[in-house]
Amino acid sequence: MTGSKYNSFDNDPWIIKLVEFTRKILESQSRIRVLGICFGHQIVGRALGAKVARGEQGWEVSVTPLELTSLGKDIFGVDTLSIHQMHQDMVYSYPTGILPLAHTTRCENQGMYAKNRLITVQGHPEFNREMVTHILTARHDAGVFNDEIYKDGIKRVGDTHGGAVIAKAFLKFLLQK
Repeated sequence: MTGSKYNSFDNDPWIIKLVEFTRKILESQSRIRVLGICFGHQIVGRALGAKVARGEQGWEVSVTPLELTSLGKDIFGVDTLSIHQMHQDMVYSYPTGILPLAHTTRCENQGMYAKNRLITVQGHPEFNREMVTHILTARHDAGVFNDEIYKDGIKRVGDTHGGAVIAKAFLKFLLQK
């Protein structure tokens, strides 16, 4: 599951169905592995009983360094990692049995892992500079982002990010026996 413009904590019928479907898959289908990116990360957290809500510190945007846990360093195969962010919602805790991969100063839960079951990240490994520049500009023009958020995001949009590193870890996760 990947990103969405919708709020993962809303109670729209389709979101409730997605949360329930995800819960059932994780509870009863041990051969199915789940990947979650941003909205998907939040849906997985919600399906497993974690609080998902608007972040108290507001938007986290553009290339942002992660503080990796020791497991995060092992999973991603690096000691440092940055990722494009585009969210204001977050998973506030780690569900029982789920291991943390990373955090930032704005978001305590930047990734979750359960061996052979799930791997998620709050950020967007699939985003690049051009995509994020477009999103930042469109949201600034629409009044979603104030000047401070926009300028800060634009300043970091071209920084090195680990999208390919995360994609490689996802592939390894999907293929591991």
